[in-house]
Amino acid sequence: SISSEKFSTPLSYTESQRLFIPFDANLKEQRALVNLAFAGSAQGCGIAMQVRAKQTLAQYDGERLRQIAVEMDKLLGAMQGFPMRYFSEPIAGLHFEFPADAVVDITLNGRTQVSQGPLRIAAADVATLETLSFSQRPTVLSPWVK
Repeated sequence: SISSEKFSTPLSYTESQRLFIPFDANLKEQRALVNLAFAGSAQGCGIAMQVRAKQTLAQYDGERLRQIAVEMDKLLGAMQGFPMRYFSEPIAGLHFEFPADAVVDITLNGRTQVSQGPLRIAAADVATLETLSFSQRPTVLSPWVK
């Protein structure tokens, strides 16, 4: 759950153990806490925070990618202060991850390339990109922070 002195609300997690926490300025102002309850021992468990798109697609148009980049940049800017005090620069672009050992055909503006591993697109390239598609949907879309 996530709670403050004024409220408490349950959170859900995915099959892959991903917990999605809503970002709301009120949560930050009220110093809301994430409460974790473990079945059994919590020894060896940890929690990390990363800004990610909730869902990924196999195809994007440039306008959608620019919108995602702007939203992620604004979100990281709004999270300034603990624990995000080190991320004061604008994002460097977008970062896409795929399943381990996956070979993916990536088509940028009609040109296809084969890739294995993550793909990073610089902010300057996102600004001019018209289309982007993948033969396999990315598992993660996150901001690229240098």
